Amino acid sequence: MRIEFLNCSARNEIGFTALNNINLTLREGSFNIISGDDKSGKSFLLYLARGQVKSTEGKVLIDKDPLAEFSRKRLYLHQQNMPLLTKNPELIGRLNVFDNVSLPLQIRGIGQYEIKKRVRNALKQLDIRHLELARPKNLAAGVRQRICIARCIALRPKAILIDDIFFHLNSKEKQMVNELLITLNLSGATILLVTDITRIHRIEGARYLTLWRGELSPA
Repeated sequence: MRIEFLNCSARNEIGFTALNNINLTLREGSFNIISGDDKSGKSFLLYLARGQVKSTEGKVLIDKDPLAEFSRKRLYLHQQNMPLLTKNPELIGRLNVFDNVSLPLQIRGIGQYEIKKRVRNALKQLDIRHLELARPKNLAAGVRQRICIARCIALRPKAILIDDIFFHLNSKEKQMVNELLITLNLSGATILLVTDITRIHRIEGARYLTLWRGELSPA
């Protein structure tokens, strides 16, 4: 998936600038890392790419089509193809791990055999295959984060947006997730990862940028 931000600016009603004239092209299959502080606008950029928010100026193109012109159905499909991983894992407490990971696949109407294969493979890659019947509320934050990542992997998305997901992970888990992201990227997924400027993760072949007060610059 190719993502383009063309002259994108975003300001709220009191004049705070989240993004200021952003021009950025994420080529299909590229790995992009943007660092910045809490008020840099980096999370807003992710929401903008998914169509969850709108810019006050400029436009976003998805595979050269204006995101603002997507129908409701196409926007829903777009967001399914571009999952967002955040540092606050969002899981359904009444469902076990397997069902949490499989739910988006069930919504898509994928067959049960394929669902089982994808889910168990994803859980195995995150070293949580043994927890498929556990309830998320009984698990540590780092494990819940890996469940969310497994759910993303099972979807086989065209692009992945990542908002500082390493916050709850230990060094071994970070290395595991880094390797998985590289594998997904090599298989063709476009990746945009935003992180705090103090927690930059070095990944070979990635492009690094800095977002400061709504403005982008090379890292």
